[in-house]
Amino acid sequence: MNRTTFCNLFASMTVLLFAGCSKQNAAVSDDEPVNLTVELRSQNSDAVDELAGKLHFRIVPLETTDSSIFKGSASRLLSTDDGYTLEDYSQNKFLRFDKDGKFLKTIDRRGGGPEEYQRKYSSCVKDGRLYVLDFDKIMVYDLDGNYQNTIKGVAGARGSIAVGSDGCVYLRQGFQNDKMLKVLSASGDSLTEEFPSREVMRGFEIPRDAFSAISPYKEGAAVTFATDPNVYYVCDTTSQVIATIDYTGLGLPSDFFDGGTEAVEDRYHNLRSDNGVTRAVVLTDYIVGSDNWLVYMPEYFGPVSMVFSDLRSGKSYTNRELPAPLNVLLNSKKTIDGYSTSTDEFFMILSSEQLKEMLEDPANAEAIARWPELAAINPSTIGEEDNDCVLFISLD
Repeated sequence: MNRTTFCNLFASMTVLLFAGCSKQNAAVSDDEPVNLTVELRSQNSDAVDELAGKLHFRIVPLETTDSSIFKGSASRLLSTDDGYTLEDYSQNKFLRFDKDGKFLKTIDRRGGGPEEYQRKYSSCVKDGRLYVLDFDKIMVYDLDGNYQNTIKGVAGARGSIAVGSDGCVYLRQGFQNDKMLKVLSASGDSLTEEFPSREVMRGFEIPRDAFSAISPYKEGAAVTFATDPNVYYVCDTTSQVIATIDYTGLGLPSDFFDGGTEAVEDRYHNLRSDNGVTRAVVLTDYIVGSDNWLVYMPEYFGPVSMVFSDLRSGKSYTNRELPAPLNVLLNSKKTIDGYSTSTDEFFMILSSEQLKEMLEDPANAEAIARWPELAAINPSTIGEEDNDCVLFISLD
């Protein structure tokens, strides 16, 4: 299905978005959306070399102590601008490190009290504040773990949050809600609820009612929605499309939503179980952006790929088929954890064990020499029980 057909399918969704904004069709900017064509099945050698030439790395190890041990594959970095704030999913707590990676403290405010959260569905760090989405509220703490305030207005919400520069909270909800995006003021007032969920989608997950499709972006948030090819920039109650993604040959069938829920569920499961053949992209997930780049993971029926899209040229690259040592650096997680506006770098958790093996492999010596930051690391200083590292990535 081509991009025109796909966009027409969701034209009503975009119309409803702008009709509901409290600021009458106010534009975030005058920039035209960037059309991105992404080929996920393969990447030619020229594209591989081009992406490799744009990548620059630096690595910061995170101190290992009895109190700071975490499992990197079950953790996510929330911010690197005020030291490092890491959410450890497996231990259900937050860890704080300083800018040099030295462990500072654990933040764990679980409980039933008025200044505690019972369950954290999502979290975000913005301007020295830690925001934790509980089931019926958002708890706000400083980076020492001290309670600041509670934001109401999210009763029953499950999803992911991003916080804008003015303190607005953007809540990316799932298909069980009438609207998939809710915007709250810093004081908790509901500003708008937009992006209606299709009735037929509420009875099942496509593919898992993903909540990671939102992140802080510029003054507001970048957000994507299932079966919608657009990437939106939302700021306060205004929204605009910043990019439209065409996954070549991997669009949903044009009749995907014909009929009732049972028919759609059958098509969905048929797509998923088609002998491992990549058939369709359902969601652009784990979206992280800078002024010049979008990095994201297509949620589709096939191998995971991380996509790097240049908003200036419209060219896109994937992490597939990258040579060593880049395949180790960029294939260890689904995608980037976040972006630092202060250093203009993307960041993610990197396995220390994989880093050590990569550095000690003689076959990688020539390639590693291309990046002085990697060549300067002595693998003998990396212990088997060491915490994982922070990998910073800058892109030309």
